[in-house]
Amino acid sequence: MTATSTELKPSVQIPAPMAEIVQAGREALNRGDLATARDCFVKVTQLYPGEAVGHNNLGAFYMGLGDHALAAECFTRVLDLLPDNPNIRFNLAVARFALGEYQQAAVEFASVAEMTPADPEVFNNLGSARFSAGDLVSARRDFLTALQLHPNYPSAVLNLCELEQAAGDPDAALGLCAAYLEHHRDLGVLRRFLELQDARTAAALRTQSAAS
Repeated sequence: MTATSTELKPSVQIPAPMAEIVQAGREALNRGDLATARDCFVKVTQLYPGEAVGHNNLGAFYMGLGDHALAAECFTRVLDLLPDNPNIRFNLAVARFALGEYQQAAVEFASVAEMTPADPEVFNNLGSARFSAGDLVSARRDFLTALQLHPNYPSAVLNLCELEQAAGDPDAALGLCAAYLEHHRDLGVLRRFLELQDARTAAALRTQSAAS
């Protein structure tokens, strides 16, 4: 999972000096000058602490660097300003997930799911967080919901296969891949299907050899 750099509409027309600093940061980022870009994005949050877009830009910057702890701090600040924004809550959940804070990530993703019940990506990520937290029953439900909303969703199929294997039912995982491939094509699902078939064949041969 990856966080999205969500474009936020500022609460009011942003001041021209702020826009200039943001633009300078983006230009520095485009030319690979990360230090200058960071300084610009940090400066915006310091000069305009009540403007959500500044904290969001800084959070997206830290996510790009893989500094998920600082990104989570930024997205938390955005939520203080925009508590009902599902995109930022999604980004915070992704940061929590990357930090290994699976329970907290699941809580955030669940909140997003309530706000955007027709978004399969949210349920897929919610399932991943719950699976990582050890809640296989709820995770299975989430992955199935994602597939109901979007049947051609290979990531959800692969996640559900991983869950079934973890639950000790590789045949169910194989069946999921086969059912998907009847109607859709995806190299990742096909690869998993072949791997599962090979594993089943190998297990059968071992059983046959032991019996003989």
